[in-house]
Amino acid sequence: MNGEIIIKSLECFGFHGVLEEEKKLGQKFVISAKLNLDVSKAVETDACENTVNYSEVCHMISDIVRDTNYNLIESLADRIAKEILIAFPLVDSIYVKVEKPWAPIKLGLDTVAVATEKKWHNVYLGVGSNLGDSQANIESAVKMMKASEYNKDVMISNLIKTKPYGYKEQDDFLNGAISLKTIMEPKELLHFLQKIEEELQKQFEQTDMGVEKGKYIVFQANHTYINTELQGCIDSLRKIKEKYQLDVTTDVEKYALTAKVCLGYNVSVASSYKDALTAIS
Repeated sequence: MNGEIIIKSLECFGFHGVLEEEKKLGQKFVISAKLNLDVSKAVETDACENTVNYSEVCHMISDIVRDTNYNLIESLADRIAKEILIAFPLVDSIYVKVEKPWAPIKLGLDTVAVATEKKWHNVYLGVGSNLGDSQANIESAVKMMKASEYNKDVMISNLIKTKPYGYKEQDDFLNGAISLKTIMEPKELLHFLQKIEEELQKQFEQTDMGVEKGKYIVFQANHTYINTELQGCIDSLRKIKEKYQLDVTTDVEKYALTAKVCLGYNVSVASSYKDALTAIS
């Protein structure tokens, strides 16, 4: 049973703004939020521990407004939304509005405001390596993903060996798929994954073993995922599934196998939100 916890017009005090006076003197900010969650267990048990304590949420918002310092209220709204999602696991998505009624614009108005929405996205990614200790490389990448507070429920499929595609004079790939939940938006996640790739690639380049003929670690996060337009991804996955007559039982394993023909291009059709998986089942 889906439910909402609504917090309306919580008055807070903070030191956010571009002007130096705003940072020194501070001013009032008014925060509203809508938290979406499953309330089935709370309704069934009538117990506080099975829902989100809105008093704790209000105090967290007040603390964030008071203890942080941003030029933009857009940044403040983003911080509030992310912190609540991380702190309260029952919350699936959140809407946050930050009002600045004392904004120094020298005109009569009630308030100015910005709003943002955040949620836990279900994401599936292909991952592969064919240089050095490939299994250790992938395990290191997964460990880095788990270390981010913006990710949770990170799971890795069984790893399979496949022949290289395109340039054949290189070692076989060890590849698989990763499923996770993340509050990062697509481009944020791409940049996060690129940093992991760069870190592991940097370690490998120091060994001078010919990076151009292989990959130390590569995530398959393609433009289909970046744009969150899934039809091209769905069509490609369906073709690959038919070509290889795939017979797999779990979501992650399905993506591990469908990713395999794409590794040589360093891009993949194997990353998307869960909608793509449903579409090819």
